[in-house]
Amino acid sequence: MSTKEGEGDSQKIDHISPFTRTIIDVRDLERILKKGSNHGVCGGHNLGNTCFMNSSIACLSNCTELTTYFLTGKYEKAINKKNKLGLQGKLANAWADLLNNYWNSNKNSGNPSNVKSAVAKKVKKFSGFNQQDSNEFMTEFLSLLSEDLNKTEKKTYKELKEKGKDESELDCAKRFWENHLNRNDSIITDLFSGLLKSEVICSKCGFNNITFDPFNTLTLAIPPYSYLSRKKNTYRDFSFFYIPKYSIKPNCRINIHVLKETPFKGLAEEMNKIEGFNHKLKKLIFIKVSDSKLKSFIDENEIKSENKKEFIFSFDDERKENEKVNVIPLYMWKGKNISAFPRLLFLKENCNFGELKKEIYYFARSYILSPLKDKKNNREEDELFNVDDEIEKYKNENEKKVKEPYDENKLWSLFDKEYNEFFKENVDEKYKENVDKFLEDFPYEINLKKEFDDNESIILFKGKNNMENLKEFNINNDSDSIKGLLEDKNYCLNLVLNTRSNYKAEGINLNNCENHSSKDFGKEIRVTYTLDDLLEYFCSKENLEKGNEWKCGNCKERVEVAKKFSIFYVPRLMIICLNRFHHSGYGFSKNDQLIDFPLELDMGKYICGPDKDYSKYDLFAVSQHYGGTGGGHYTAVCKNYDGKWYNYNDSSVSLSSPGSVVSSAAYVLFYRRRNW
Repeated sequence: MSTKEGEGDSQKIDHISPFTRTIIDVRDLERILKKGSNHGVCGGHNLGNTCFMNSSIACLSNCTELTTYFLTGKYEKAINKKNKLGLQGKLANAWADLLNNYWNSNKNSGNPSNVKSAVAKKVKKFSGFNQQDSNEFMTEFLSLLSEDLNKTEKKTYKELKEKGKDESELDCAKRFWENHLNRNDSIITDLFSGLLKSEVICSKCGFNNITFDPFNTLTLAIPPYSYLSRKKNTYRDFSFFYIPKYSIKPNCRINIHVLKETPFKGLAEEMNKIEGFNHKLKKLIFIKVSDSKLKSFIDENEIKSENKKEFIFSFDDERKENEKVNVIPLYMWKGKNISAFPRLLFLKENCNFGELKKEIYYFARSYILSPLKDKKNNREEDELFNVDDEIEKYKNENEKKVKEPYDENKLWSLFDKEYNEFFKENVDEKYKENVDKFLEDFPYEINLKKEFDDNESIILFKGKNNMENLKEFNINNDSDSIKGLLEDKNYCLNLVLNTRSNYKAEGINLNNCENHSSKDFGKEIRVTYTLDDLLEYFCSKENLEKGNEWKCGNCKERVEVAKKFSIFYVPRLMIICLNRFHHSGYGFSKNDQLIDFPLELDMGKYICGPDKDYSKYDLFAVSQHYGGTGGGHYTAVCKNYDGKWYNYNDSSVSLSSPGSVVSSAAYVLFYRRRNW
């Protein structure tokens, strides 16, 4: 089954929660809307200080699932005329009439007086024309609408016990949810109700008393600035380098914002989150480098050292479990100048000299030209295998694929093929002339220094093996072990590019690198709060003050406790109220703090229930409040069924944009769950 989202795209439902009962296909809305109708782009008459209601109606009208349910007439079968807590269908009918005006007429504005009158019959404060609160109106409206459409004939109250020792959290949550449905069985519950997990934790024995509470609106307090300051002090900025395998891709300077206690083994996961960093990292190995020399390998459980004279470099860790591998540095030189970026060689314990040469060739290949390219005449031997052409062709094809990383194995296989053709003893006749020229003007050498700072180096290979020098290390041919090269830890291998060779690639910069930064890097003090701050504050553990002691069900003593909320289940349509209004000494005051909230929200880290992996939400409506508590004005900004954003200001509706949605006026947020 599929549903039609705001842009009109058909979207597959990937998941049905254990708590989901009703799935509404909003494509039905398109089938019943008349041509030329206002399809929800419609304002509401101000009846006298009723901007709060018009703001609420605009947001609720753009809940297309609820609107579809009403305009298709499905609500009529659910009307409960016996329920004394509701209005026997009067509010449901008034809402259906208003939606028909807002969606299936050509009027620019509608009259919500019948909706207001119906709500006021049950909630007296809405009977007059005083300024009221949009969130309070939405809460009362949805509650009364739910009672009008409540399928429950007789409500029964049942006190539920906390989670049992042998009961799973999911089974306990279902028990509380079923009890809620037995009293609130309506489309409002199906679309808007979620479930909070509540824990009361004993300070003496640590026993958790777990219960679950349903909610229609997630009301989030704005934490004090001291909380934000403490939170920011738990993070650190960290800069280091990532050197991709064999230099096929550019080197990267990584600027990352992570928790202070994050060890090195956790950095690969954090790097993968950086936008535009198109590497799929698994496990990394880290080294410390000072004065261009490898100083030490870093333990994966270590936290970053504060030695500013040391640079940190990371590499893909190619070691397999239980495989004996020597990891040694390869220093890169451009003529007489050393690169500050070393590379790492992963050499198996039984590695021979031929394998070492090939391994180093993979590093060198990015900086040299194919032996089959006539640099002087810029002519290519088309009939011969040319790796440069193959690589260029592959990269051009790859760039057409959006965010598709190179298949590096394919590139290495090309280098491997070239190496095997040009460095075997009996070179094919078709390659021989080109290869002979290449070996005479070879573009790099492999040498060894017995100490890093030695002025003298021992040349091991420069197109051909230097047999005289190799004998010192008991190497007589390519199949001999390189154990002699590795027996002294002070020995260092070097790859030196010949800057005078005609086979040297143009514009070589061994230290060239791209910059990749996480979004919070460099922000020592964040000026604005984010919705994440409010959600983390809501889900944080709170130690209750004295006077709130609780008798522990486990140790049977009256003890001080901590309380913690978690979000177990969030519904298809999630309403979040930013709690800007609170009691002060002489009445109410308002917090105008800007809360930065995303248009695309991932609730994954706040959900502890079975739907954790289906946590993506899209913002589609915001109720806004401008001014203070003594007056002020309510508006709304909503994403309509046509995919466009509109400003709703009483009877006036105008086109808006996503960039104007986030402001300090935001009060109540509406999010729609994806693939649900």
